[in-house]
Amino acid sequence: MWDLRTHSAWQQFPSKCFVLSASDRFFPFLPGLYASVDRRFFDRNWCRPYCYTRVSCDESFEYSEDSGTRPFLFSFRGNVATHAVRANVMQLAHPSAVLTDTGAESYVATNRDIYRKEIQQSQFVLCPRGAGVSSFRVFECLAMGRAPVIISDDWTPPLGPDWGQFSIRVPEGQVDLIPGLLAKHSQNAEYMGRLARAAWEQHFAPDAAFDCVVSQCLEMKSSRRRRPSLRAYKHLLRPFFFKYCVLKRAVRLIKNFPKATNSSSSEP
Repeated sequence: MWDLRTHSAWQQFPSKCFVLSASDRFFPFLPGLYASVDRRFFDRNWCRPYCYTRVSCDESFEYSEDSGTRPFLFSFRGNVATHAVRANVMQLAHPSAVLTDTGAESYVATNRDIYRKEIQQSQFVLCPRGAGVSSFRVFECLAMGRAPVIISDDWTPPLGPDWGQFSIRVPEGQVDLIPGLLAKHSQNAEYMGRLARAAWEQHFAPDAAFDCVVSQCLEMKSSRRRRPSLRAYKHLLRPFFFKYCVLKRAVRLIKNFPKATNSSSSEP
């Protein structure tokens, strides 16, 4: 983000520049849409959540009008090591559930094929947070017409869709309640899946994404904000941001200081 602030486009047109970021961890130095927005960073006039661009462009997550058989009440396939809540997910027990830790697997194309097939065969798909507060899985479920079960206390939903109609939000500390909760919603799973697909087509699909991104950027532009809110800066003291935003920047300035000094001293 530091580098973007020094770009000629930002220097010349700061009120017209916005970021579209797919990073799981970031500090919102610049206004824009970010894929994984911590609720403490959310500011509709500066930092808004949106879909991962990689998912919007991935046509392998196909949707079929034919619901087919859905033998799994819920499923999860992912790397457990990315966040502690995923280990709790793996402890769930249900006869109609499939849970797989991919952390020990080497990546091959068939893994992705199995992943997509499991989503197709599931009534609900568990979407616990990973390295960031969001997950690719949330939007992959929408693209395939499946209801996501979002397990992330700090996740901020993208603006526009009515997330309560087609998704279920579960606190990280109540993972053990998931089997019983989803059993009660089982009869609505297919209907929620159709609403999920409708939200995808309206807000995140390739045909809709450009207009949605531009319209949100124009809304932020109208606020005439020039910097993040002051409350956002306190998060620079959190370990990840302090290490990569503050310390890394300080080291770069120190390294460049002798060059700048020599350059100025050599001027006539």
